[in-house]
Amino acid sequence: MRAPLLAVTVVWTVSITGLVVIPGEDAAGHPVRMDFLHALYFISYTATTIGFGEIPYSFTPAQRLWVTFCIYLTVVAWSYAFVKLLALFQDRWFLQAIAEQRFKHQVRRLSEPFYLVCGYGESGRLLCRAFDGMGRRFVVLDADEQRLAELEAADYRSDTPALAADARDPETLMLAGVKHRQCAAVLALTGEERANVAVAAAVRLLRPDLTLICRAESPAPASEMRLFGVDRIINPHQQFADYLSVAIQSPGSYQLMAWLTGLPGTTLEPETEPPGGPWLIYGDGYFADQVAAKLYRQGAEVWTLGVSPGSGPPLAVSAERWQAADAAGDIGEALRNAGVER
Repeated sequence: MRAPLLAVTVVWTVSITGLVVIPGEDAAGHPVRMDFLHALYFISYTATTIGFGEIPYSFTPAQRLWVTFCIYLTVVAWSYAFVKLLALFQDRWFLQAIAEQRFKHQVRRLSEPFYLVCGYGESGRLLCRAFDGMGRRFVVLDADEQRLAELEAADYRSDTPALAADARDPETLMLAGVKHRQCAAVLALTGEERANVAVAAAVRLLRPDLTLICRAESPAPASEMRLFGVDRIINPHQQFADYLSVAIQSPGSYQLMAWLTGLPGTTLEPETEPPGGPWLIYGDGYFADQVAAKLYRQGAEVWTLGVSPGSGPPLAVSAERWQAADAAGDIGEALRNAGVER
């Protein structure tokens, strides 16, 4: 807005100066000049289209000609400033700056312990719902504006400070309250493992004493997180395999664990026992390896069917119990060959 404001200032200065310089006449016909106060007053209500009146005396033809020129000149200046103002309020970066300032003030006003949640995906959404059910405050960072729109539509008990920004940026983390004295913990739950590693590194540099919980789905990022002293690393694949193992070994314990660790309001579900007999795992990669290893250690008969070309059997399963599926062939035939009928 520098140029529009400068244009309006110059136009007003020229208009006022012209009214002061051009001589007028009083009621007796004597020459008189308008002072700066009257000139400013006249231009103010004329340029803003509030009204029009010749003060303190009727204008001479020269003054009226100058005022006519000033009317058109000020209209052009105001129109230019108004159009630039509208364009400014539609600018993405200007709106982002306003959102950041509002977010900054919301975080700064928090007077009770809160959790910083980086990533409002499925896991982050469930976690925020749990925090809200327990009456805990939280702050959310997510690069996806659509997800934050869902957060604003959620019926949380209190207003949740949220910002669409990259959590890997240390300045963004500071804006979100990493150094706030009421920040209790940071939870990196984004779907990108490298982003979670970056969050862990930044938090440890900015606030070494802060509790840090991160999500990692493969061994390499998890190893890097351990180097940064992450307090807790959550591997959803490993977690699923552990839960399945507990459910096979002790269905009652799994039932109780699911109830105690569920969201607020979770009811005790009926006890379910996984079926016995051979298990066929269709898939490959780290997730399949984790599940196959847990089942194999439980003494179950495990067969695996690989999906990706060139994939090999899980480390815990012998090659005799593994075969590759032909992606171009009949998947039903591949399943039958792997023993799905048993």
